[in-house]
Amino acid sequence: MEYTVYLEYSNGRQRSNVRRCTSKAELKQIVKELFKDKELLSLAEKITVKTGRNVVYSGDSSLSHNRTWKKIDQCTNDAGQPRKIREGVSTSLYVPAGLIPVLRARGNGSISSGLISVLKQCKDKEVVKEVTL
Repeated sequence: MEYTVYLEYSNGRQRSNVRRCTSKAELKQIVKELFKDKELLSLAEKITVKTGRNVVYSGDSSLSHNRTWKKIDQCTNDAGQPRKIREGVSTSLYVPAGLIPVLRARGNGSISSGLISVLKQCKDKEVVKEVTL
């Protein structure tokens, strides 16, 4: 999910300090950096966070960092899909052709989900630990 963060002013200027990021951790860091510059923040009227074209948060810049971040965090919880695989890596596998429909059936149409469900039934505890989020 891509986020865009910027300040809005009451004097007619719409945006300044436009920053873009791709994760919530980066978003938190950007908001923290904006709150370090007290002079810039005192001139701004609002802090705005967008995902794509949608404004997910637009709030008063006079609030404290913690209160602002809590509100931004609540507003951005629904953005994007939840992580389903811990530190997932894309890879290619050669498997028997007959295995593809079996995995697809196990994964409700998704081969990778089917493979994960099969691996969760494995007797090797290390394998089960790695495929469980």
